[in-house]
Order: sequence, then C-alpha cells, then structure tokens
Amino acid sequence: IASSQNILGEIYCGGLGVSQDYAVALDWYRKAADQGYARAERNLAFMYEEGLGVEKNYGEAFGWYKRAADQGDVVAERSLGNMFYDGRGTEQNYAEAAGWYQKAADQNDAESQTRLASMYADGRGVDKDDAKALYWYQKAADQGYSEAEYRLGSIYESGRGVRQDYAAAAKWYGNAAGKNHAPAQYSLGSLYEKGLGVARNYSYAAGCYLKAAEQENADAEARLGSMYYEGRGVERNYPEAEKWSGKAAEKGNASSQNLLGDLLNQEQKYAEALTWYRKAAEQDNAAAERNLALMLETGYGTERNDAEALSWYQKAAEQGEVIAEGRIGRMNFYGLGTERKYDEALKFCRKAAEEGDAEAQRLLGHMYENGLGADRDAAGAVSWYKKAAGQGDVLSQCRLGYMYENGRGADRNTDE
Repeated sequence: IASSQNILGEIYCGGLGVSQDYAVALDWYRKAADQGYARAERNLAFMYEEGLGVEKNYGEAFGWYKRAADQGDVVAERSLGNMFYDGRGTEQNYAEAAGWYQKAADQNDAESQTRLASMYADGRGVDKDDAKALYWYQKAADQGYSEAEYRLGSIYESGRGVRQDYAAAAKWYGNAAGKNHAPAQYSLGSLYEKGLGVARNYSYAAGCYLKAAEQENADAEARLGSMYYEGRGVERNYPEAEKWSGKAAEKGNASSQNLLGDLLNQEQKYAEALTWYRKAAEQDNAAAERNLALMLETGYGTERNDAEALSWYQKAAEQGEVIAEGRIGRMNFYGLGTERKYDEALKFCRKAAEEGDAEAQRLLGHMYENGLGADRDAAGAVSWYKKAAGQGDVLSQCRLGYMYENGRGADRNTDE
C-alpha cells in the first residue's frame, strides 16, 4: 500500500522511533512514488533536491515535484515554483514560478501567498500590481506567517500602495518579531527609536535590536553598536559598541566600518582604524571618506599623503560633508596636495563657514582681509572673524582685536 510505504519513508527520514536512515527512507518513498502516490513523489523530490540518501540531482527533483504538483499537492506546487524561480532543474522562468505559486496560494498555502505577493510587488513574472501584492501578503499574514507579517509592515511603513500608517506597520512588525523574525525585530526597533507609530523608547528599541543582532542581522548589529557608542537606550559601553559594530562591519555595513574605525582610533590603533575607514570609504560613506582623508593628511596609521587626502575630501564634500569642505578649503589655501588656489579655497571655505566650521570662517576672514581669491573686504573679514571668535577660535579673536584696534572693517574700538 503506497500510503503505508510513504509513512515508513517518513519514519526513517525523521528518525521517528528508529535510527535515522535516508537510504532506507529513499527506498520506501520510491516504492510509493512509483505507484503515483503524490506525497511520496514530493518526498522523493525533496530527497533529490537536498541530496539525502542519494546524490543531489535537481533534474530528478524537478521531475518528481512536477508529478506531485500535477496531482494538486500543495507543497510540490510551491517547490516547483521555487525551482522555476531559481532555475534549478529547469530553465529559470518567473512566469511559470508565479503560476505554480498561484496554484498553491489558491490552496491557502501561506508561503506561496507570500512569494506570489513578492512577485506582484516586484513585477517579476507578472505585471506589477501593488494591490494584488497587498492582498496576498494580507492573506498570508492573517494565517500568522511571519515573513508576510513583516512584508505587510514594510508596506505600511513605506506607504507603498496604501496610506502610510506607522501604527499599522508597528503592529505587523510586532507580530512577526514575536515569532523571532529578525528583520521584523530590527524594523520594530527602528520605529521605537524614531518614535514612528509608537511612543519613542530607546531602551525598547535597543532590546529589539539585540534580539535581531543575536540572529546576526547586520542592520541590527550596526544600530546596537551605535547605541552602545552613544549611550542611547543602554549605558555607554565602548567594548560592546566595538563588539557589535565589528560584527556588522565584517558583514560589509559601511556605517559600522566607520564607527569601528572611530573606536580603534580612540584606542590609538591607527593602522587598524585606517583599514576600516578605507573599507567604508570605498562604499561611498561620506564620514569614512573624511576620516580616511584626515588620517592620510596627518599621517596617522600610514605615510602622509596630501594628494590622496585631498581626493577623499573631495569625494566626501560631493556628499555635503562639512568638515571635508573646510579641509579642501584649507588645503587649497596652503597648497597642500595641490597648487595654492585661493579661488578654490574661498569657494570651499565659504561652504564650510556657512555651516559653522570655525577654521573655515577664520580662513575666509583672512582671505577677505587680504584680498586673496576675492576683492579686499575688511567688513566682510570682521564678520567672519566674529563668527569664528564666537566659537573660541583664538587666532580669529586675535585678528578681530587687531581689526577693532585699527578701525579696519569696523569703527575703531580699543575696548573690543
């Protein structure tokens, strides 16, 4: 009897009351499958797909899944969809994948409903349709399928195809997070950290990040490292910050690579810091580009290289990094890594000065005082010296005193 043969296969495959033996399981599955028993066909396919008791063979797996799927076996329909989607045992065909997911979804298979929803969301194998994506995600989420709950949360957070609703996003993320779904735990933490749809709670956010980080979710590791570094939601703890940032950095997270560089820099491990700054900078992280440039300009952890430093400052400045703009202005002013160019110095110092960079404000004052890169403008010089002096820049305070003493750009005022 095929059903009994299949049951024997499942007993040996699972080691249920007997020693687990894939070869014996395979033999019983085959006996039942050869009689056209759908569940056994699907089980036999799985053995070939995973290489259990037999050499892995996607072509054989595909063939047996197809036999079972043609009989309406829902797991086989989903598995066949997966093989068409991935191009295993057959040519990749998204339309065929969607068709088989549809069959399984119509039988209320939550995983297939979720996969079908994803295809509608991406327009892969079917016409892009946010409404249908929402429909199928909702069907799967209503069955408590965590991936669908997470995706539904993402839809409400982004407002894609629906009215943006952070509270609804928090609800669905919470449902999935409760099932230990790491991306949902991270996303829920993010909402609590930002106070979106929920009352802002840094401590709760850190707890969510920790749960996801313990499952090696890189985004959560990165945020947890940052929170330990800043002492937000947790007590400030640099070793913990280095631990979690290090994990995320190893996974390629650029912000964590930069933070790890900062931590190593504080420990005066300059060469190691430089390595991580460079990794992050090569991913276009503006802060890391600036930090790498600072190391190259000052010669910490490497030989001093003004030209390369200037190049990295320029990359950071293109992303609006204020300190980098100021450093470019300074390097052009002094002719470091480039010829002395007062017009470029004026341009970049002004950008940084307007953002509050004290050194840039002082250099801008100097250029206006002396007509470097611009017409002489004593009043303009006084204005910028004042801004820098107000931030405690000693050289600007000295120059401002001189200007007041001699009545340059302002009424003569010896008290000032």
